[in-house]
Amino acid sequence: MSSMLTTGLMTIGFSLWIAAVAVLLASAVVSVVLHPRLRRTSIPDTLPSISLIRPVAGLEYRMEDVTASCLRQDHPDCRVIFAISSPQDPALPLVQEACQVAPQTSCIVVNDQDRYTNPKLTNMAAGFAVQQAEFVFFSDSNTLLPANTARYWQAQALALGGVISALPEGVDPRSLAAWTECAFFSHQFRLNTALDWIGMPSAHGKGMTMSVTHLQTLGGLDALSRYSTEDYALAVAATQHSIPARVSEVPARIPLGRRSWSEVWRRQKRWGQYRVAHAPIGIWLELPILMIPAGTAGALSGAALLGVAPLVLFGGHVLGWLLVDLAIAKRRNQPLGIAFVCGCLIREVLNPVALVLGFFDRSVDWRGHVFQSAKTS
Repeated sequence: MSSMLTTGLMTIGFSLWIAAVAVLLASAVVSVVLHPRLRRTSIPDTLPSISLIRPVAGLEYRMEDVTASCLRQDHPDCRVIFAISSPQDPALPLVQEACQVAPQTSCIVVNDQDRYTNPKLTNMAAGFAVQQAEFVFFSDSNTLLPANTARYWQAQALALGGVISALPEGVDPRSLAAWTECAFFSHQFRLNTALDWIGMPSAHGKGMTMSVTHLQTLGGLDALSRYSTEDYALAVAATQHSIPARVSEVPARIPLGRRSWSEVWRRQKRWGQYRVAHAPIGIWLELPILMIPAGTAGALSGAALLGVAPLVLFGGHVLGWLLVDLAIAKRRNQPLGIAFVCGCLIREVLNPVALVLGFFDRSVDWRGHVFQSAKTS
């Protein structure tokens, strides 16, 4: 019986490893070869008006550049609205100075109340209250926008007839912690593009573009407050109202600079808490097929069933995983090197820890705002 039990466990472990490798390769093919589901969209000669609403809370790395990139949009009818968290926000003087370059097409709204538990959504609401365009484009304050971003994402939203959002991409990493964050973004890109390819509605808060009509159909910004993250709430609302929501092949570029380990860990822990609160079943499905759990199961079971040394199997497994990461990074024109490889390995150590901790700690700290990572209504 003991021998049969051992053989059964080894078979389960080996099957788990095969499943993990299959998911890895399938999602890699989607990310590198088949993506984007939305092929390159042509931009019409005429476009509806659009409001670029940027919630701002605190100073970001290369704040001057990311702020100026909003004001350099080549859209024929785009108004940029900066929604600042408070009159005391340290970013306010910088934004005021930047807006002097384009006073006719930009404005600043200073928020003085906490309308929602999510402070970012509160700022978004303050900006939305003064906008008058047909489309809205919500863009995080740390994203660097090429000049045609508003036009292109709006053209994609028009072609889709729904909501377009953008996955994050790290640029200008200047520390190993920042490279690790780039590796996390690569992991998110692989999983999210695979989900997008099979038709699951998805949204990411770094950049979200939609018509005001669609937003009102979803229930307005109040609908985005039903969960602790506005992008997950948007995807849920889009599903409920049969409005397509897809990610663009053009990412939201985030200058990282010298990120500290504490910054990177807080961000990943926070995302783990959100994911556990919103989709716990997905976490249980993902944990066994991450690189280290799956590789360990494959190495131990493969050694017993095939007679191959565990370290050889585990080493080959890790090498294959890293090659996939490098292929995705190359597809996204990210710089490659030993720092990125080290970042990928560190990510695989931190990722399962962050996900597991999400089950035990639901208290989220977002820039001094503490709230629970759960459905709010």
